[in-house]
Amino acid sequence: MKKSLYLALVTSIGLGLTGCISTHALNTKIQKIEQKHNVIVKAGNPLSRCCLFGDISGLLDMIDKDLEKCPPYFKDHIGPVVIEESFADNLEIFPLSGFLRGYVYINEKQQRFPVHIKNRSLIEKVLFFAPKDEDVFLHEASHSFEFNVQAQSNAEWERFYYAFNAAQTKAYDGIFPRLLFLSVPVAGYLRPAGMASLYGASNHLEDSAETHCYLRKHNNNVEFLKKKDPVLYKKCRIAEKFVNGEYGTERQNKLAKSKS
Repeated sequence: MKKSLYLALVTSIGLGLTGCISTHALNTKIQKIEQKHNVIVKAGNPLSRCCLFGDISGLLDMIDKDLEKCPPYFKDHIGPVVIEESFADNLEIFPLSGFLRGYVYINEKQQRFPVHIKNRSLIEKVLFFAPKDEDVFLHEASHSFEFNVQAQSNAEWERFYYAFNAAQTKAYDGIFPRLLFLSVPVAGYLRPAGMASLYGASNHLEDSAETHCYLRKHNNNVEFLKKKDPVLYKKCRIAEKFVNGEYGTERQNKLAKSKS
């Protein structure tokens, strides 16, 4: 009995330490992402270096991969990426922080709307299963981008907002998709017509973020939607223009001159 307990303990520690990343290796990886994409990344918690508490190295690789697909204008307009082990320090804002995988807080305007991402532990992933973990960073970064554009140029944001909403053919469902997502997580894989996902049917902000994720997931190639789902196709093209800065006045003037 004692021998089996000892073996179980050694095995669990081994699994926890598998993939540990040193401070130097962690900082080197962060610096490479910052220099490559012109973004700020913060991941200082020592627990992050152990896979038992979350695969920080894998999370950074995912962030790097997502940013690789995004245009410079998008990357220039997102806030700092903050990787955390817990959101418990924000319980007054998010009392159910155990369910959160990431967030952007509207009141953090002075900090350029940071992208908070939780480095979820293995235990959390088991207890709080949620679909599409691979989309969380890009989804939250899309919120940060939209908030920053609106803060810097409301006119630019309004041009996008009205174009996007004009393409949307039905009313949003409010809180219902979120409740369904939380109660039946696999519902996160559903995609209603005209929407990039069920979660996107909540409101404009979620729809905008999910549409951008859908666009990047398909490497900007959504021509197959032209006949299959013309509403989502149009929204994808509008989102593409938005993240490339084509709704900005200066950019619009340049496009107008090139066409004349």
